[in-house]
Amino acid sequence: MGFGLTASLAGPWASQREVDRATAGWRADPALAFFRLDRAARLNPLSSTPHLAAGSIAVAINDDARAREAFGEALDDQRRDPFALLELGALASEAGERGQALTLLERAARLNRRDGITRASLQRVRDGGVLDIGEVNDQLKKQVRSRSN
Repeated sequence: MGFGLTASLAGPWASQREVDRATAGWRADPALAFFRLDRAARLNPLSSTPHLAAGSIAVAINDDARAREAFGEALDDQRRDPFALLELGALASEAGERGQALTLLERAARLNRRDGITRASLQRVRDGGVLDIGEVNDQLKKQVRSRSN
């Protein structure tokens, strides 16, 4: 394997290692987890994974501003992440920003047409309801568990 190929794989590998460490230890030290995720994003700037992990941790510790920033980072010109859009839509809905929530959830639904949670979230906001991001994430966790069984 040539030096160029080895070097090109080192950044993504090191980035994923930082993400793994951050997600494993965020409860004990959220500040360290965010530091590791920032480093992971610098090591692999094309990946949305560090931003998605940071947003998820921020939601878990009720830091909505950091969550919005992190999920927003996952939506640059090259990345269109339906999970980030769903999370941002839920945060907007929870904050009473119905128009913004609809825009984000409609984008998420277009990218992930088969996802029932996204469709149901969008319909709830269309019907005038307000999303609770904790409930949305609980539904997502249940969905992941049912798929892994």
